[in-house]
Amino acid sequence: RTLVFRSKEQELGFLTTCREDVNRNVIFGGFAIILVVLLQLLTIGLDTPSSGGAFKKSDDFPLWAIIRTTCFAVGSFLAGCAVLLGSVTRLQNLFGLGGTEKLIAALISAGIMVAMGTTPWYSAKLAGADPVAVVPNTKYHDDARMLLAIDMLVTFANVMLPVRSVVIWVVP
Repeated sequence: RTLVFRSKEQELGFLTTCREDVNRNVIFGGFAIILVVLLQLLTIGLDTPSSGGAFKKSDDFPLWAIIRTTCFAVGSFLAGCAVLLGSVTRLQNLFGLGGTEKLIAALISAGIMVAMGTTPWYSAKLAGADPVAVVPNTKYHDDARMLLAIDMLVTFANVMLPVRSVVIWVVP
């Protein structure tokens, strides 16, 4: 079956209804992302040592792992903020078209910078640890995962956010 409308008014009414539903769901999704990120950061902050026994080894949460997890959380937070900024018309009215686009480009650019810390190799280097000791398998010494994360952010910004391509060119 195909979706066929008898008049242009019916089609426009259907599109308006769908747009409102999509915007509402995107806003809920953005808030859900931000909530999960805040819970993740809270979990990192409240990581209490165990009483010993079989879980004694899990007490050592190395600095590189904290950096990696925090970078994941901050990157997700920035993406959630970009989604909300691109979807909430009140925010768009507050900042204007140019301001909204510049803020989205800044959020995505910051997400790209944070993406470096999401790989174990670079998070170990940021923490001052020996990357070879942290990631002994040489298969994971490439930049493919980080480049894929950056590509996902740039593609997301170009396809899903209401930003003109002239403004988003500064991101990659």
